[in-house]
Amino acid sequence: MNRSTKISIIVGLFICSLLCFTFCMKKATTPVVTTNSIDEITQTTATSGGNITSDGNAEVSSRGVSYATSSNPTILNGFTSNSSGTGSFTSSIEGLISGTIYHVRAYATNSVGTSYGTDVPFTTAAATVITTAATTIPVVTTAGISGITQTTASGGGNLSADGGATATVKGVCWNTSTDPTIANSHTSDSTGTGTFTSSITGLISGTVYHVRAYATNSVATAYGADVLFTTTSSATILTVTTTGISGITQTTASGGGNISSDGGATITNRGVCWNTTTNPTVTNSHTSDSTGTGIFTSSITGLISGTVYHVRAYATNSVATAYGPDVQFTTTSSATIPVVTTAVISGITQTTASGGGNVSSDGGATVTVRGVCWNTTTNPTVTNSHTSDGAGTGIFTSSITGLVASTNYHVRAYATNNAGTSYGPDVQFTSIGSGNTVLIIENQAYTNSITGVWNGVNIPRSKPTDFIYRNNSVTSVNSGGYMIQAGDEIPGSNNRNLDGEVITGNKFIWNGTDVASTITHGVFVGYNINSLIKYNYLYSVPTGMVIKSNGMTYIFGGVAYNIINKTGDIGIAIKGMNNVLIYNNTFYSNEVLFTSKSKPGTLSGLVDIFANDGLNPWVYPTGTKIKNNIFYTVNKIFNIKIENSQDLAGFESDYNVFWCESGTPMFSYLGVNKTFAQWQALGYDTHSVVVNPYFTDLTNFVPASRLDYGTNLGTEWQTGLSTTATWVLGNTPATTDQNGNWQVGARVY
Repeated sequence: MNRSTKISIIVGLFICSLLCFTFCMKKATTPVVTTNSIDEITQTTATSGGNITSDGNAEVSSRGVSYATSSNPTILNGFTSNSSGTGSFTSSIEGLISGTIYHVRAYATNSVGTSYGTDVPFTTAAATVITTAATTIPVVTTAGISGITQTTASGGGNLSADGGATATVKGVCWNTSTDPTIANSHTSDSTGTGTFTSSITGLISGTVYHVRAYATNSVATAYGADVLFTTTSSATILTVTTTGISGITQTTASGGGNISSDGGATITNRGVCWNTTTNPTVTNSHTSDSTGTGIFTSSITGLISGTVYHVRAYATNSVATAYGPDVQFTTTSSATIPVVTTAVISGITQTTASGGGNVSSDGGATVTVRGVCWNTTTNPTVTNSHTSDGAGTGIFTSSITGLVASTNYHVRAYATNNAGTSYGPDVQFTSIGSGNTVLIIENQAYTNSITGVWNGVNIPRSKPTDFIYRNNSVTSVNSGGYMIQAGDEIPGSNNRNLDGEVITGNKFIWNGTDVASTITHGVFVGYNINSLIKYNYLYSVPTGMVIKSNGMTYIFGGVAYNIINKTGDIGIAIKGMNNVLIYNNTFYSNEVLFTSKSKPGTLSGLVDIFANDGLNPWVYPTGTKIKNNIFYTVNKIFNIKIENSQDLAGFESDYNVFWCESGTPMFSYLGVNKTFAQWQALGYDTHSVVVNPYFTDLTNFVPASRLDYGTNLGTEWQTGLSTTATWVLGNTPATTDQNGNWQVGARVY
């Protein structure tokens, strides 16, 4: 064998030996140990030990026994240290309590960990009387717990017998587990027998504790019964408010809240919750917006357009979840409300009528229901009597039923989509009275070229008639007579046959000469009560309206929302008629004050209140009320004229706007001229103002801006002329409801 071959053999044998050594090495584990039986048991000591049969391939660095009053003790409890290595060992257990069950396990520790033998229980010897056979343990009871706070309580007990040996200490002991001993927290409350009290301290809020009274004599320590109590909680339900909802879109909104108090415990979650029903909770949709107190904001998402939602802020601490108030909002709709107009009422009987409307646009969402609604007050809604006449756009007809004879009704067409309900203009009609004739004149044009006396549109008055004069035009040049004669000049058998007549939406134009010296009456309603004169336009009519009688009294109706432009002598004359209401009219006059026959002018008022001097005795008007009007004069003529002291009974004038281009507005009071200040000193128009309405022009009389100087006159009078209203034959002038503070004058923004 040569040298190189010998070297190869030697290297191969070395490698094989190394591999064999590596594969034969065992992996280290924890030791294997058994627990010996317990011997030499006394009241306070015992002997045990164990046997380590395997070190687990790693040196045993520590061994001994562990013991405790609970099963499976570890070296975290009581334990002995008895050298190291494998094999048997003996352990002395000390410091035990007499008459107590203990558990023992042998243990062994190597570099891998600590292993234990089986659990071996034993009981220490009971205490014995060392003095005389008569000496025993004390007899003690536990008192009830009182004065409980978050961290303290009051307890105590009663040592009724000392067992024949002086009690050297007594008190209470406590713990969070049952049957506490003096090894736990305890008090020392004097010696001897009798009752005693104890202060229990150092507690944790909101925690369940167990308490036992104890007493110790030379024999042993005795305990009373286990008494349970719970400390009060330091935390309460917190205080939270919900902020208003903003940034509302079809599918999102912004909300939030304010946590002003955490209730004494940390807020672990806060946010808002929402639902389509009231008082949502965190079981509904909700946000989680950090922790702690203070103001926070929340993003509300996943909403449905045109839907009503309820939102509440919430906050949670260890006690509970608290909520702020319920706040409601509606998401925006992708659609707008429909566009609908109201049709003229026809086929009127005592109890029924025919109406309808036209839905010209659905607003981008299907019209689900349409119809008409009606009531005896203005602007009825679907909460009043109404019909349901199909769906969709287009013209529809409606049957109005359940009416009361001789009653004035208001009707509006309506249409509903998911954006809301819209309404057409308010249209009035009067149901036929029992036995009354019905006369409706509408959409007619009358032109008179007679320059002398003309009786105007002369309405038959020989029998009771339900009369409506609507959306007509009258143009005349007559120097005497009327433009519409819908009443009588003197008492007679035809009186009151037109009670409750309605004159609305008409245009009266007078193109004659010498307007101030002419007595042509525009609208004449003598010897009828409850006339409703509304939404009319009068141009240059010498005597605009005349309401006269022999002392009759209005119960309803009145003169409202008319424009009386360039009146010659009188705008509205009240002559011997009681309780006439003059509301929200616009008066304009460029006439001058009469000074001589050679210089025409007027001595009358735009509203002139005087006796019916054609009767003997004279009959005086009472209860006239003038409110929310605009009086505009170029010259110093009389806005209001009261001719007789008897006219003052029940008279009211207030919340009007006056303006005179030539100086202070003027009034006539029992034959004496009065300035505005002197008129107010009499107690009239105390809330009225002198303000230029700055009309955009002197034809349409639209104020440059809202004139919020009026007073609320009630729902019957809340609908005025729109700022865009025009008088076109056959069409109803556009109207707008009062909104916010009431506006003065005929037109409403």
